[in-house]
Formats: sequence, structure tokens, C-alpha cells
Amino acid sequence: MLARAELVVIAPAASEPMTIAEFDGAPTVGFPETDHIGRLFADACAQHGVTPAVTTCVQTFQIARELVAQGGGLALVDPFTASLSSGAGIVARPLSPAIGLGVCALTVRGMAVGDSVAQMIDAFAGVAQRVVSTD
Repeated sequence: MLARAELVVIAPAASEPMTIAEFDGAPTVGFPETDHIGRLFADACAQHGVTPAVTTCVQTFQIARELVAQGGGLALVDPFTASLSSGAGIVARPLSPAIGLGVCALTVRGMAVGDSVAQMIDAFAGVAQRVVSTD
């Protein structure tokens, strides 16, 4: 694993850390429950008795970010996408309780990773650690 991160709430406006309860009935840009992030969010909502008003399901954090910027509600995204939201009319807030997310590099089983790929993975791991540690 390259880094351990926590998912972040992005919203058109918010001033405090958000709790999972604040998603109850709130317009939300979600992910399909067949997606890992969608499953994590659905499990957290179920555990806390929360039913968000999912208005749109998307496949990528970037599309979720754009919909939030256009007033589409709240979304739960990775800290990398959240860090790009500054100045776009979006604020990023930590979620309580936190939902963790591992950042990994996938490689082909049984196939050696070349030097250039290993260097790229190391560089990405360094960037990931910096982004995660600034949240």
C-alpha cells in the first residue's frame, strides 16, 4: 500500500467537519454500491441509519466534483480530488466517523516491475503521502 487516506466530503458550502448523519436526506452525488467507494459509503450510512437523497450516481471522483461545483449536492471523494476543489466554489471537509481508503499500485502478478515503473510508483507514493498528511 502506498498510502492510507480518508475519504473527504466536498460540498458547495460548509464550515465545519461533517458527520455521516448530515447526509440524511441531503442531495448527494453517489457511487454505485457495486463500486468499492459506493459500498463503503452505503455501509457507513446503514450503520448509522442514514438515508442520503442520491440524485446522481457517477463512476469517477472527478465527475462527482464537477456535479458538486454545479450545485448537485454533497459527495464523498478521495483527498486528491478534494485538494483540486479549492477555488471551484467547493469546500472540502473531513467526515466523522472517518472512512478509510487504501492507495495502491496494481501490477501484474508474477511480472517484475521495471526500474522506471518502480521510480514512478515511489514518486507517486511520496506525493500521496504529502497530500494525505496535509488534510
